[in-house]
Amino acid sequence: MKLNSLRQGRTQIVIEGKLLPEDIDCLYASVRIPFDDHERSYIEKGWNYEITKEPSIFDAKLFHVKKRYFLQSRLLLDTCMSSFKEWVGTKSNIFKESFGEDRFIKPLSVGTMIVTADKKWIIGRREKTYDYEDLYTLVGGYIDPDMDIVNSKPDPFFAIKREIEEETGINQKHDIDSVMCLGLDGIDQHYLAFSTTLKILYKELISNMPKEKEFINLEAYDYKKRSIDFVTSNYTQLTPHTLANILMSYKLVMSK
Repeated sequence: MKLNSLRQGRTQIVIEGKLLPEDIDCLYASVRIPFDDHERSYIEKGWNYEITKEPSIFDAKLFHVKKRYFLQSRLLLDTCMSSFKEWVGTKSNIFKESFGEDRFIKPLSVGTMIVTADKKWIIGRREKTYDYEDLYTLVGGYIDPDMDIVNSKPDPFFAIKREIEEETGINQKHDIDSVMCLGLDGIDQHYLAFSTTLKILYKELISNMPKEKEFINLEAYDYKKRSIDFVTSNYTQLTPHTLANILMSYKLVMSK
């Protein structure tokens, strides 16, 4: 498979390139989208339907991206408060057709390719997941309004470091060497793709994994040689955001 076909088949990469903290600005308003009673009724129906399929899901706060801009090499995301229930209840085609494209929730999430000091990159299948069960995914999750606001704004770099520490058990202050944002994937679900380099070896990373781990298991591959081989062999077993992240990371490696 050619790289262009890999990208076009399942990803929605809208912005790509090296983005540092000063290149991303997340505007934020704590107010929520003012859904009317009719819209709320649809949201509750959609939520209750999902609960019958997956009783373990629960509501939680998240950020909704109202608009995005890319101006003079800077990414601007205009966000407000929302929730997992509102996202689940508005993401159906029925809701979009009934109320319009500007009324459904577009959550903001982060994920990262992790490269260890001995040049291994890691990936795994999550123990539990809402919408892509048993597929390969990278470390990441939704940016959390309760934990990831810095200087009154959502901070994606803070969020991804928190996710890495929570899901792998490493010390973000001592074990992380560098973190770089590679771009934005997704139109309805905004995903900031990162690449993270660690100061520790793969064996040290595995030894730090928490007992209540997020992944069934983690697999390690040679960073430069095996990333595209892995993609072509497991193309349909990768979540779309994970696929986008690996392809963006691979492009970064090949450009060096």
